Amino acid sequence: MKSENHRLEGKALADRLPVPGPPQMAIDYAVQFGDPKRDYHGIDGGTLKAYPFFYNFIRAPYQIGTPDDAFGANQDVGIYRVTSGSAEGPDGLTLVAGGILDIPIVMDNDTNFHLLYAKYGAFRITDFTVVTTDAGDTFAQPLTDLIVAGDRIIIDTLTSTTGPVIGVPYFVISVTATTFQISATDGGAAIVLTTNGTAHFYKTGGIYGSREYLLYPYTNPYPTTAQGLLPDVARNTRIPYWSELDVSMYMPSSGARDVYGGFQRAPIGGATEEQPLPILDLQGDQDGLGMLKTAFQLTKSATVWIRIRSRSRFPLRVYGHLFGYKITA
Repeated sequence: MKSENHRLEGKALADRLPVPGPPQMAIDYAVQFGDPKRDYHGIDGGTLKAYPFFYNFIRAPYQIGTPDDAFGANQDVGIYRVTSGSAEGPDGLTLVAGGILDIPIVMDNDTNFHLLYAKYGAFRITDFTVVTTDAGDTFAQPLTDLIVAGDRIIIDTLTSTTGPVIGVPYFVISVTATTFQISATDGGAAIVLTTNGTAHFYKTGGIYGSREYLLYPYTNPYPTTAQGLLPDVARNTRIPYWSELDVSMYMPSSGARDVYGGFQRAPIGGATEEQPLPILDLQGDQDGLGMLKTAFQLTKSATVWIRIRSRSRFPLRVYGHLFGYKITA
């Protein structure tokens, strides 16, 4: 009887001992901060059923490059060069002033996608290609924007023209409605151009993510130190360019329906036409997730079609993404 009690006690003690884990657990230094509440697991704690996912407006691969120079224009060689800049991809889709931009976004062919919201953004284009002339040593004004006195530009491509140095910042002087000149110093003598040609340049030293100045009151050129003043009631600061855009969202492969901004009766005249919504009505003017929720279930390889109309007088680059969950089962 005594031996039987010892046997039962030993068995009970063994049952209470911790079960040894796999050897790698001894060197696992990860810290768990709780269950992933936003992810849906099976009721029994099993396989992950969904996970968050972003679809960018600009999808990789961005480009395949150009044929290697050593092989000329021979497309059959299959050797391409992609610069580090192009490998990173473009930072936005070009939208001309007052123009329309269509952005088709195709879902992956692996799982269904549960769309929750779309985030939109835009910034002002600051690089241009213009004609140069030695008659007055001038640069032509860009067709889509306006260069003003005090702007600083850096030329990165220059053909059939000598005088300016590639990669050196210059000040804009002697501005007219159609031409402008550049100088090595603010208000200095114009740089001499000896022949006609073209130039590609971009602005530098300004704030182009918004359609206003971040310093108030604004001075030209920009002061060397920040004023430290807060925005006033005139909203003179931090007004983003995307607030000048209207958008429509369509699901052409999912019932051919519109989510918002589609065709409907015009409030004046009653004509049937597309009525895009201001992006400012869809998302807040600050960062974060304060935006219209557009829950929509999309199948594999479905297409979300976004059409953006510009009310801005500047050329813009538009960017953004769709956020939702890939449904694995």
